[in-house]
Amino acid sequence: MPFKVWRKQYLLILLLVTIFLLFSIKNWLFRPRDIDFSHFEFDIDQSCNMTQVMLSNSVEVLKELPLDLKPTPPYADKHVYLRMVPKYKIASCMTPKTMTTVIGGVLCNLVNASYNEGIVTKPCEAKLVMSLEQFEEQFNPNQNWTIIFGTRDPIDRFLSAFIDYCIRSKDDCRGCRSNMTCLIEKLPSLLRESALSKNRHPGIMMLHFMPQTWNCDFFRLYPHLQFLRYSQDYLNELHPQLEALLRRTTIPDYRIDLSMRKIREIRSRHTTRYSAFTPFFRQKLFENPRLIYILSQIYHHDYLLLGYPKPTIPESKSFLFW
Repeated sequence: MPFKVWRKQYLLILLLVTIFLLFSIKNWLFRPRDIDFSHFEFDIDQSCNMTQVMLSNSVEVLKELPLDLKPTPPYADKHVYLRMVPKYKIASCMTPKTMTTVIGGVLCNLVNASYNEGIVTKPCEAKLVMSLEQFEEQFNPNQNWTIIFGTRDPIDRFLSAFIDYCIRSKDDCRGCRSNMTCLIEKLPSLLRESALSKNRHPGIMMLHFMPQTWNCDFFRLYPHLQFLRYSQDYLNELHPQLEALLRRTTIPDYRIDLSMRKIREIRSRHTTRYSAFTPFFRQKLFENPRLIYILSQIYHHDYLLLGYPKPTIPESKSFLFW
Protein backbone atom coordinates (compact mmCIF):
# COMPACT_ATOMS: atom_id res chain seq x y z
CA MET A 1 0.00 0.00 0.00
CA PRO A 2 1.46 3.41 -0.98
CA PHE A 3 2.59 5.50 1.96
CA LYS A 4 0.25 8.41 1.09
CA VAL A 5 -2.84 6.17 1.02
CA TRP A 6 -1.87 4.54 4.32
CA ARG A 7 -1.30 7.96 5.86
CA LYS A 8 -4.74 9.21 4.80
CA GLN A 9 -6.42 6.14 6.31
CA TYR A 10 -4.42 6.56 9.50
CA LEU A 11 -5.43 10.24 9.81
CA LEU A 12 -9.07 9.35 9.14
CA ILE A 13 -9.05 6.71 11.87
CA LEU A 14 -7.34 9.13 14.25
CA LEU A 15 -9.99 11.78 13.52
CA LEU A 16 -12.85 9.34 14.17
CA VAL A 17 -11.29 8.19 17.45
CA THR A 18 -10.84 11.83 18.53
CA ILE A 19 -14.49 12.65 17.76
CA PHE A 20 -15.64 9.58 19.69
CA LEU A 21 -13.55 10.52 22.73
CA LEU A 22 -14.77 14.12 22.69
CA PHE A 23 -18.39 12.96 22.46
CA SER A 24 -17.89 10.50 25.34
CA ILE A 25 -16.25 13.15 27.53
CA LYS A 26 -19.09 15.58 26.79
CA ASN A 27 -21.71 13.00 27.77
CA TRP A 28 -19.85 12.23 30.98
CA LEU A 29 -19.46 15.88 31.94
CA PHE A 30 -23.10 16.69 31.24
CA ARG A 31 -24.64 13.45 32.45
CA PRO A 32 -27.78 13.79 34.61
CA ARG A 33 -27.05 14.05 38.30
CA ASP A 34 -29.20 13.82 41.38
CA ILE A 35 -29.95 17.34 42.57
CA ASP A 36 -30.83 18.26 46.12
CA PHE A 37 -33.59 20.84 45.72
CA SER A 38 -33.68 21.59 49.43
CA HIS A 39 -31.24 24.49 48.97
CA PHE A 40 -33.43 26.25 46.41
CA GLU A 41 -36.53 28.26 47.24
CA PHE A 42 -38.68 27.91 44.14
CA ASP A 43 -41.72 26.02 42.96
CA ILE A 44 -40.74 23.42 40.40
CA ASP A 45 -43.86 24.42 38.43
CA GLN A 46 -41.62 27.17 37.08
CA SER A 47 -39.63 24.58 35.14
CA CYS A 48 -42.75 23.81 33.06
CA ASN A 49 -44.52 26.20 30.70
CA MET A 50 -47.88 26.85 32.36
CA THR A 51 -49.15 28.90 29.42
CA GLN A 52 -48.39 26.11 26.99
CA VAL A 53 -50.12 23.56 29.22
CA MET A 54 -53.22 25.78 29.50
CA LEU A 55 -53.36 26.25 25.72
CA SER A 56 -53.14 22.51 25.13
CA ASN A 57 -56.24 22.13 27.32
CA SER A 58 -58.24 24.98 25.74
CA VAL A 59 -60.11 23.03 23.04
CA GLU A 60 -63.86 22.47 22.81
CA VAL A 61 -64.81 19.50 24.97
CA LEU A 62 -67.99 17.44 24.75
CA LYS A 63 -69.81 17.02 28.06
CA GLU A 64 -72.36 14.35 27.08
CA LEU A 65 -71.92 11.10 28.98
CA PRO A 66 -70.88 8.02 26.99
CA LEU A 67 -73.74 5.50 27.01
CA ASP A 68 -71.80 2.26 26.57
CA LEU A 69 -68.85 2.68 28.91
CA LYS A 70 -68.61 -0.21 31.34
CA PRO A 71 -66.38 -0.31 34.42
CA THR A 72 -62.91 -1.73 33.95
CA PRO A 73 -62.44 -5.24 35.36
CA PRO A 74 -61.89 -5.39 39.13
CA TYR A 75 -58.74 -7.45 38.68
CA ALA A 76 -56.00 -8.00 36.12
CA ASP A 77 -52.96 -10.25 36.49
CA LYS A 78 -50.49 -7.40 36.32
CA HIS A 79 -47.96 -5.50 38.38
CA VAL A 80 -46.54 -7.22 41.46
CA TYR A 81 -43.82 -5.17 43.08
CA LEU A 82 -43.21 -5.86 46.77
CA ARG A 83 -40.45 -4.29 48.84
CA MET A 84 -39.84 -6.14 52.08
CA VAL A 85 -37.74 -6.50 55.20
CA PRO A 86 -37.85 -10.22 56.12
CA LYS A 87 -36.20 -9.62 59.51
CA TYR A 88 -39.30 -7.76 60.70
CA LYS A 89 -41.79 -9.55 58.41
CA ILE A 90 -42.96 -6.32 56.84
CA ALA A 91 -43.58 -5.65 53.15
CA SER A 92 -45.23 -3.00 51.04
CA CYS A 93 -47.01 -3.14 47.70
CA MET A 94 -45.32 -0.47 45.60
CA THR A 95 -48.32 0.92 43.67
CA PRO A 96 -47.29 4.10 41.82
CA LYS A 97 -48.60 7.40 43.25
CA THR A 98 -49.69 5.92 46.59
CA MET A 99 -46.80 6.99 48.83
CA THR A 100 -44.51 4.26 47.50
CA THR A 101 -41.39 6.42 47.77
CA VAL A 102 -42.26 7.40 51.34
CA ILE A 103 -42.87 3.82 52.45
CA GLY A 104 -39.89 2.57 50.45
CA GLY A 105 -37.70 5.09 52.27
CA VAL A 106 -39.00 3.86 55.62
CA LEU A 107 -38.26 0.22 54.77
CA CYS A 108 -34.79 1.13 53.53
CA ASN A 109 -34.10 2.92 56.81
CA LEU A 110 -35.21 -0.16 58.74
CA VAL A 111 -32.55 -2.20 56.97
CA ASN A 112 -29.84 0.44 56.98
CA ALA A 113 -29.99 3.27 59.52
CA SER A 114 -27.44 5.25 57.49
CA TYR A 115 -29.72 5.28 54.43
CA ASN A 116 -30.32 8.99 53.88
CA GLU A 117 -32.20 9.11 50.59
CA GLY A 118 -35.51 9.49 52.40
CA ILE A 119 -38.42 9.47 50.01
CA VAL A 120 -36.24 9.39 46.89
CA THR A 121 -36.33 6.04 45.11
CA LYS A 122 -32.82 4.62 45.39
CA PRO A 123 -31.50 1.06 45.53
CA CYS A 124 -31.26 -0.23 49.08
CA GLU A 125 -31.00 -3.51 50.93
CA ALA A 126 -34.74 -4.02 51.37
CA LYS A 127 -35.60 -7.02 49.21
CA LEU A 128 -37.70 -6.72 46.07
CA VAL A 129 -39.90 -9.41 44.57
CA MET A 130 -41.74 -9.11 41.28
CA SER A 131 -44.36 -11.85 41.69
CA LEU A 132 -46.54 -13.26 44.42
CA GLU A 133 -45.21 -16.73 43.59
CA GLN A 134 -41.69 -15.52 44.36
CA PHE A 135 -42.91 -14.06 47.65
CA GLU A 136 -44.64 -17.32 48.62
CA GLU A 137 -41.61 -19.42 47.65
CA GLN A 138 -39.17 -17.40 49.75
CA PHE A 139 -41.45 -16.45 52.65
CA ASN A 140 -44.74 -17.61 54.10
CA PRO A 141 -47.06 -14.58 53.98
CA ASN A 142 -49.45 -16.33 56.38
CA GLN A 143 -46.92 -16.20 59.23
CA ASN A 144 -47.76 -12.83 60.76
CA TRP A 145 -46.47 -10.69 57.93
CA THR A 146 -47.50 -7.03 57.78
CA ILE A 147 -48.17 -6.15 54.14
CA ILE A 148 -48.80 -2.44 53.58
CA PHE A 149 -51.08 -1.46 50.72
CA GLY A 150 -51.13 2.30 50.24
CA THR A 151 -54.36 3.65 48.75
CA ARG A 152 -55.38 7.02 47.37
CA ASP A 153 -58.55 8.69 46.15
CA PRO A 154 -58.65 7.59 42.46
CA ILE A 155 -59.07 11.07 41.00
CA ASP A 156 -56.34 12.53 43.22
CA ARG A 157 -54.09 9.70 42.09
CA PHE A 158 -54.97 10.26 38.43
CA LEU A 159 -54.18 13.98 38.67
CA SER A 160 -50.89 13.30 40.43
CA ALA A 161 -49.90 10.70 37.83
CA PHE A 162 -50.92 12.95 34.93
CA ILE A 163 -48.97 15.95 36.22
CA ASP A 164 -45.96 13.83 37.14
CA TYR A 165 -45.84 11.70 34.02
CA CYS A 166 -47.33 13.76 31.20
CA ILE A 167 -46.14 17.23 32.25
CA ARG A 168 -43.10 16.93 34.47
CA SER A 169 -41.37 14.15 32.52
CA LYS A 170 -42.70 15.54 29.21
CA ASP A 171 -43.62 12.04 28.07
CA ASP A 172 -45.64 11.63 24.88
CA CYS A 173 -48.48 10.06 26.92
CA ARG A 174 -49.78 8.03 23.98
CA GLY A 175 -49.85 11.07 21.74
CA CYS A 176 -51.79 13.26 24.20
CA ARG A 177 -48.79 14.97 25.79
CA SER A 178 -50.16 17.52 28.29
CA ASN A 179 -53.78 17.32 27.07
CA MET A 180 -55.76 15.77 29.93
CA THR A 181 -59.01 15.30 27.98
CA CYS A 182 -57.22 13.40 25.23
CA LEU A 183 -55.69 10.98 27.73
CA ILE A 184 -58.92 10.38 29.66
CA GLU A 185 -60.77 9.59 26.41
CA LYS A 186 -58.08 7.06 25.46
CA LEU A 187 -57.65 5.36 28.83
CA PRO A 188 -60.69 3.00 28.71
CA SER A 189 -59.53 1.28 25.52
CA LEU A 190 -55.89 1.27 26.63
CA LEU A 191 -56.83 -0.39 29.92
CA ARG A 192 -59.07 -2.95 28.22
CA GLU A 193 -56.18 -3.92 25.95
CA SER A 194 -53.87 -4.17 28.94
CA ALA A 195 -56.33 -6.32 30.90
CA LEU A 196 -56.61 -8.79 27.99
CA SER A 197 -52.87 -8.88 27.36
CA LYS A 198 -50.79 -11.72 28.80
CA ASN A 199 -47.98 -9.29 29.48
CA ARG A 200 -47.84 -8.76 33.24
CA HIS A 201 -45.69 -5.65 32.85
CA PRO A 202 -47.83 -3.09 31.00
CA GLY A 203 -45.19 -0.35 30.96
CA ILE A 204 -44.40 2.57 33.24
CA MET A 205 -47.16 4.82 31.94
CA MET A 206 -49.94 2.27 32.38
CA LEU A 207 -48.67 1.41 35.86
CA HIS A 208 -49.37 5.01 36.82
CA PHE A 209 -52.94 5.03 35.48
CA MET A 210 -54.28 1.49 35.92
CA PRO A 211 -56.64 0.79 38.86
CA GLN A 212 -55.05 0.24 42.23
CA THR A 213 -56.76 -3.16 42.55
CA TRP A 214 -54.73 -4.40 39.59
CA ASN A 215 -51.58 -4.27 41.70
CA CYS A 216 -49.90 -6.96 43.79
CA ASP A 217 -52.44 -9.75 43.19
CA PHE A 218 -54.90 -7.69 45.23
CA PHE A 219 -57.57 -10.36 45.67
CA ARG A 220 -55.15 -13.11 46.69
CA LEU A 221 -53.35 -10.91 49.22
CA TYR A 222 -56.47 -9.06 50.40
CA PRO A 223 -56.86 -10.94 53.75
CA HIS A 224 -53.28 -10.01 54.68
CA LEU A 225 -53.26 -6.36 53.62
CA GLN A 226 -52.94 -3.40 55.98
CA PHE A 227 -54.42 -0.40 54.18
CA LEU A 228 -52.81 3.00 54.49
CA ARG A 229 -54.82 5.91 53.10
CA TYR A 230 -52.91 8.67 51.37
CA SER A 231 -53.40 12.17 52.71
CA GLN A 232 -51.97 15.45 51.47
CA ASP A 233 -51.91 16.54 55.10
CA TYR A 234 -48.83 14.42 55.61
CA LEU A 235 -47.72 15.48 59.08
CA ASN A 236 -51.17 15.46 60.71
CA GLU A 237 -52.80 12.46 59.02
CA LEU A 238 -50.53 10.22 56.97
CA HIS A 239 -47.51 10.25 59.26
CA PRO A 240 -49.51 9.12 62.35
CA GLN A 241 -51.19 6.36 60.29
CA LEU A 242 -47.85 5.00 59.13
CA GLU A 243 -46.26 5.26 62.57
CA ALA A 244 -49.19 3.50 64.26
CA LEU A 245 -48.99 0.69 61.72
CA LEU A 246 -45.25 0.24 62.32
CA ARG A 247 -45.74 0.24 66.11
CA ARG A 248 -47.90 -2.88 65.74
CA THR A 249 -44.99 -4.83 64.26
CA THR A 250 -41.85 -6.28 65.84
CA ILE A 251 -39.73 -3.34 64.70
CA PRO A 252 -37.85 -1.76 67.65
CA ASP A 253 -39.14 1.65 68.69
CA TYR A 254 -35.78 3.35 68.16
CA ARG A 255 -35.77 2.18 64.53
CA ILE A 256 -39.26 3.54 63.97
CA ASP A 257 -38.38 6.86 65.62
CA LEU A 258 -35.32 7.26 63.40
CA SER A 259 -37.20 6.40 60.20
CA MET A 260 -40.11 8.70 60.99
CA ARG A 261 -37.80 11.60 61.78
CA LYS A 262 -35.87 11.21 58.53
CA ILE A 263 -38.99 10.91 56.40
CA ARG A 264 -40.63 13.90 58.10
CA GLU A 265 -37.60 16.10 57.50
CA ILE A 266 -37.15 15.19 53.85
CA ARG A 267 -40.85 15.18 53.02
CA SER A 268 -41.25 18.79 54.15
CA ARG A 269 -38.78 19.98 51.51
CA HIS A 270 -40.90 18.70 48.61
CA THR A 271 -44.44 19.76 49.45
CA THR A 272 -44.72 22.62 46.90
CA ARG A 273 -44.00 20.68 43.74
CA TYR A 274 -46.60 21.22 40.99
CA SER A 275 -48.88 23.21 43.26
CA ALA A 276 -49.98 25.42 40.34
CA PHE A 277 -51.00 22.55 38.08
CA THR A 278 -53.11 20.57 40.55
CA PRO A 279 -55.89 23.14 41.14
CA PHE A 280 -55.90 24.05 37.44
CA PHE A 281 -56.53 20.50 36.25
CA ARG A 282 -58.86 19.68 39.14
CA GLN A 283 -61.10 22.61 38.20
CA LYS A 284 -61.11 21.63 34.52
CA LEU A 285 -61.88 18.05 35.40
CA PHE A 286 -64.83 18.78 37.68
CA GLU A 287 -66.28 21.27 35.21
CA ASN A 288 -66.83 18.41 32.78
CA PRO A 289 -69.28 15.63 33.74
CA ARG A 290 -68.13 13.45 30.85
CA LEU A 291 -64.54 13.29 32.09
CA ILE A 292 -65.59 12.65 35.68
CA TYR A 293 -67.91 9.87 34.49
CA ILE A 294 -65.17 8.19 32.44
CA LEU A 295 -62.76 8.24 35.38
CA SER A 296 -65.44 6.97 37.78
CA GLN A 297 -66.01 4.00 35.45
CA ILE A 298 -62.30 3.34 35.02
CA TYR A 299 -61.77 3.35 38.78
CA HIS A 300 -65.17 1.93 39.75
CA HIS A 301 -63.72 -0.97 41.73
CA ASP A 302 -61.14 1.24 43.41
CA TYR A 303 -64.01 3.30 44.79
CA LEU A 304 -65.99 0.21 45.70
CA LEU A 305 -63.25 -1.87 47.33
CA LEU A 306 -61.02 0.80 48.84
CA GLY A 307 -63.80 2.80 50.48
CA TYR A 308 -63.56 6.13 48.65
CA PRO A 309 -66.81 7.97 47.80
CA LYS A 310 -67.56 8.22 44.09
CA PRO A 311 -67.68 11.80 42.78
CA THR A 312 -71.04 13.38 42.06
CA ILE A 313 -71.53 13.87 38.33
CA PRO A 314 -73.22 17.20 37.47
CA GLU A 315 -76.14 17.06 35.05
CA SER A 316 -75.16 18.77 31.84
CA LYS A 317 -75.27 17.96 28.12
CA SER A 318 -73.88 21.16 26.71
CA PHE A 319 -70.46 21.98 25.35
CA LEU A 320 -67.69 23.40 27.43
CA PHE A 321 -65.01 25.73 26.13
CA TRP A 322 -61.75 25.62 28.08
